[in-house]
Amino acid sequence: MSDKTIVMPSESIYKMIENIKKQQDKVTQKSIKTEEIQPYLSPEGEQLPLFNPTLYDIAIKDYFHIMDVAVFRLSKRYHQKKETIRYDLSDGYVEVSSGETGMASIWDYDILLMAISQVTESYNLYKKGRGKMPGKTMRLELKDIFKFCRRTPGGKQKDNLVSAVKRLNTTHVHIERNIGGKILDVGENLISRYAVISDDKGSVKGIEIEIPSLMYYKIVNTDTPAILTLHPDFHRINTAFGRFVYRLARRVAGKKSATYLFSTLYERSGSKSPIREFRRMLRKLIKKNVLPEYDLKEMESKHGEPLLVMTFRDFLLEDTDKIE
Repeated sequence: MSDKTIVMPSESIYKMIENIKKQQDKVTQKSIKTEEIQPYLSPEGEQLPLFNPTLYDIAIKDYFHIMDVAVFRLSKRYHQKKETIRYDLSDGYVEVSSGETGMASIWDYDILLMAISQVTESYNLYKKGRGKMPGKTMRLELKDIFKFCRRTPGGKQKDNLVSAVKRLNTTHVHIERNIGGKILDVGENLISRYAVISDDKGSVKGIEIEIPSLMYYKIVNTDTPAILTLHPDFHRINTAFGRFVYRLARRVAGKKSATYLFSTLYERSGSKSPIREFRRMLRKLIKKNVLPEYDLKEMESKHGEPLLVMTFRDFLLEDTDKIE
């Protein structure tokens, strides 16, 4: 079976739909288990001026052509220097390599997501005549970064932020894929340049980063940008594994459904864990089934291999409503 075969689960469909209907409106509420997704509250009483964009409230955007693989490490602790991961795909390959500061993690990647999101938001405002054409360089204040990423400031967060941009700046991604009959062959670091912004006392106040040229081009110079919107609760998913699966589902399932072999997911994750541990974590995620937008279910391929079925919840409900 193809690792991207679109299917609709049929086993116990009515029972599954009934459960989904009960849970769908609760996915972003307190009923979600805190060990999987944590709530975020805006600072009480904070009122921003109308002319100051609330950067942490803008739609979260990601780059389509690298959402079906992990262009980062899932582990916060594993930052191997001078390491290369290659993902061989049906339409080409993606190769990720790290420099002296180690490979970026999925948590570091949040900063790039914020920059992509800000460029996209600024460009959309520009098209409406409500702002200037954005450049590739974004200046991000520390407080806005923490709010966008749904993180609590304090402790070593400032130092961690500086380390994160260094890893992003030295993590190189080479993409060679057939995109609509044309070969996309490009290599760039996850961020092209960065500068740490500090006050007179040396305290970090923010960062200035330049997003890769290809990502910028795909936002501002194409009729159909290769940018996808993530669910507003993406940053409430506090497991790297959950974020990896959500990004994959958002790209390959979209508003419908898709399946992947467990073994293919393992290869796409770049995980250093044994495959048996990977399967355990995946089944734990399936059992909780609290990712935004997507219902997760395990099925079996015709060869007896475990499959992950990722189905957009509204699509599943809509399709079932047609059954009489």
